[in-house]
Amino acid sequence: MQPDEKLVTYCNRLISDGSTYSRVGLRQIGIISPDYYYDKSGQFAGHRGSWQKHMLEKKLSIFDQRKTECDNMLDNGYYRVWNCGQLIFELI
Repeated sequence: MQPDEKLVTYCNRLISDGSTYSRVGLRQIGIISPDYYYDKSGQFAGHRGSWQKHMLEKKLSIFDQRKTECDNMLDNGYYRVWNCGQLIFELI
């Protein structure tokens, strides 16, 4: 690394508390809140950004405008899976 460069990395809170990053000299600079993705039949079906409600009518075989994104997805066999968020670290 050059003197004016910085390295940024992310730590999955499901599997780590970030202590290893801290021990090797990285500094925690942020936290990303828990987020979700969709799963269908045990297969990753895409991040939430790919399944926003305004996109669903064109993507799903069953769609009801009165229902929420999550309810429309459930009606089509998709399940919402939450992660634990991430920690953000940097090394300058």
